Amino acid sequence: MGHVTDAILAAQPNAGLASFSHGKFIYPATPSYFAHYAKKYVDAGVTIIGGCCGSTPEHIAAISEAVKGK
Repeated sequence: MGHVTDAILAAQPNAGLASFSHGKFIYPATPSYFAHYAKKYVDAGVTIIGGCCGSTPEHIAAISEAVKGK
């Protein structure tokens, strides 16, 4: 039997392992990649999802759309 808790789980991943090219950092994770994993986070009990380094407004919009209604 699992342990019941009132803890709030949050996930704020970065957009992958950055590389440096032409004077700027490039992050490989796409908005659709973020959306795919946002669904998995919600299924695992995460209630707050955002993005960290390398995420863009498009990444956050993809998360929002993916978990709408969950």
